[in-house]
Amino acid sequence: MSTLNERIKELRKQKGLTQSQLADMVGVSDKAVSKWEVSETNPDISLLPKLAQIFDTTIDYLLTGVVKEKEVIIKSPKEILVETDDIQYLDKISEGDLNIVDMYQHKLVNTFCHLVDNNKIRNYIKGKRTRYSNFDGYIPEILYMLLISNRLDKIKIFDFNDIGFADDNEVTDEMLDEIGSGERVNEETINYLLTIHCRTLVSVNQGDAKNTANYHGYGNWQNLYPRFLDTFAKHKKWDYVKRLLDLFYSIDEPAMKTYNEYKNRLYESERYYIAYRTPRQEYGYNRREVRVLEIIPSTLQYLLDAEQYELLELANKINSLINRNTIAIEIIKTQKIDRSGMSMKEKIIAKYTNNYIFNWEAALDNLKINGYDKGEDPEGFYNAFLKQYKSMFEELFKENVINYMELLFKCLDEKNLKKIYEVAVDNSLDKFADALMGGNIDTIISEGKNTFVYTNTKTDEFMDGNVKRTYTLYQMADGNWLDTRGKTYLRGLYKTEDVSAIPNDIKLGIKYFDNVKKEFFNYWMKCIEEEIKNIKIKKMEQMEYQKFKQEISVDYLMNEINLGNIENAIIKACVRLESVLKYRYGYTGELVDMIISLFTGPLKQVETYRPYDDEDNSYYELLR
Repeated sequence: MSTLNERIKELRKQKGLTQSQLADMVGVSDKAVSKWEVSETNPDISLLPKLAQIFDTTIDYLLTGVVKEKEVIIKSPKEILVETDDIQYLDKISEGDLNIVDMYQHKLVNTFCHLVDNNKIRNYIKGKRTRYSNFDGYIPEILYMLLISNRLDKIKIFDFNDIGFADDNEVTDEMLDEIGSGERVNEETINYLLTIHCRTLVSVNQGDAKNTANYHGYGNWQNLYPRFLDTFAKHKKWDYVKRLLDLFYSIDEPAMKTYNEYKNRLYESERYYIAYRTPRQEYGYNRREVRVLEIIPSTLQYLLDAEQYELLELANKINSLINRNTIAIEIIKTQKIDRSGMSMKEKIIAKYTNNYIFNWEAALDNLKINGYDKGEDPEGFYNAFLKQYKSMFEELFKENVINYMELLFKCLDEKNLKKIYEVAVDNSLDKFADALMGGNIDTIISEGKNTFVYTNTKTDEFMDGNVKRTYTLYQMADGNWLDTRGKTYLRGLYKTEDVSAIPNDIKLGIKYFDNVKKEFFNYWMKCIEEEIKNIKIKKMEQMEYQKFKQEISVDYLMNEINLGNIENAIIKACVRLESVLKYRYGYTGELVDMIISLFTGPLKQVETYRPYDDEDNSYYELLR
């Protein structure tokens, strides 16, 4: 038997390598390889895996020279068929040894098609899970194989008509993914599925579900078609999405006309109701219904995420028609802006300007600056804001109107009342609209003050069914109180204690509101700076509190008392108490004043806001 050294030499020559080439591949010198081959030395054991890889052999062979015989695996015809989907092995398999579940699990399309085409598939669907026939228990598997083999037109082989076979609960998510992906299910099959298989749906005023070709009372389409639509939206098949949305609208629009006409009939038997889903019991169901197709929320989200705004607009229209979920217009608007190439300033204006009024409060509340979130890190947010965007927001204040009275003055100055007139018409401000139409400047400004300026507010209550609710009333410039319920223009109102301070001259009015915005912006900046200052103070108090909490523990104080250091214990207790009152309860001033406040008026404050800290609680019990 050859040695390791001889086998290395023999394998090197078989590979056509020189000693120098092998040495380079292994990472040793050519002299080392030479010594291996003349049996002066042996390669280090750590090099054997590398040598085995180079020679395309095993470590066992290098060491022993014995070639391990390959394991012979004998497979059954069924195992080979499952691996290869080669129909030549069908003749070697008994009908009882292969069934539709095997074909489904292993996606044996060739085998399935061969058996369908030769009218032998019935022999492979027997026993197990049977209900009413040999096929009923295997509907999901049969339908799935028909889909991926594009043989849906062969459905009657299984004794099912094409409508009964389309029950919603028998169409699985796996089938829908196959339909949507288009990898195995072709366009012809999808068209067959949406027309002949489930019948072609048409717009009808239906009390019961109807489609073309035959009367169809099952109503399965009500459950299936929203799932089909969702699948196509998920897989970005926009042509099919548009096709189904048009179908949905053609059915829902006339159905809702019928509903609105008959929903308030005096007698129950004459009224119509909306059916969004197929009832469990179709037959003998006497209540009058209009069947509508609903777009499920995930479909709307797919359209929004994919920026399919035209399709989303149609989908929103359909669901609004039948009183179901929609994506808010503001959400769509915000996404369009966020994904646009606008500058930060342009995005803020576009997002937070509504009906020509700049909503600076909402802009600040929702602004994120360089990763700083106002709710999570207010100090970082405000500092970054002052550093990066103070001047930009000052420009936004100067360039944009922040109330309707200012908008009125600007419209009058530009001799173009279109914007303010739209506000009047949209909000049914008839008296103000009449003043605009009259054209008298003094009358317009006077009526503008009565419409858009208020001096005071109060709350009132009303009953909403059995629930008591509150709402705000605005006292307008003319002294009348404005009920806010149903009003959409309130954010553009202007508050002042002295209405007479607002000029009646256009140029002076513009200058007045420029000063109002300047003063307000400066006040706003001062508040932000004050907020930063307060945050820093709170941080310092927290650090001081944590320091004293660690240094002056209850155990420390008790130990000082036991040692007779009464004066030191009292001083330290006062120091800690002062930090606790400042940080945990927000008291300020001298310690004596804080203690008096603690034990005279707000004792309940201690009960309400007692910290969840065992050590501090013990300390408070001791003090009390």
